[in-house]
Amino acid sequence: LNLVLTADAAPPSQQIVEQIEHLVALGVVRPGEPLPGAGTLASNLEISRVTVQRAYDELIARGLAEAKIGIGTFIAQEADARQMFIGRSFGPTITLAQNLHLTFDEVRKSFEQQLERHFRERKGRQPPHDSCK
Repeated sequence: LNLVLTADAAPPSQQIVEQIEHLVALGVVRPGEPLPGAGTLASNLEISRVTVQRAYDELIARGLAEAKIGIGTFIAQEADARQMFIGRSFGPTITLAQNLHLTFDEVRKSFEQQLERHFRERKGRQPPHDSCK
């Protein structure tokens, strides 16, 4: 697990969470794979073990990791960071739709139109329709 912390960015525990989420989303780290021990990762990153444990606790709370007592922390079998990333990006759009008093069906229709347009323009093909429902 190759993580890099920067001094001018978010707190170290948040950087660890975000980087592991990203690695899972890319398929670099797969469900069931063990994470380094908190002490080992702390030593490698030259930070406190408590900071790493805080990051691991957050990954567990998000459902991205699971702790196995006496064994270690692992990427959860059901981990899908891609869904987590996309879900987070919808928040502001959903809030805007609510503020505009759009119905659920209006929001869904708008999203489907944008998704189809994206695939036509950028990929030269449309997504399967059942993937939008």
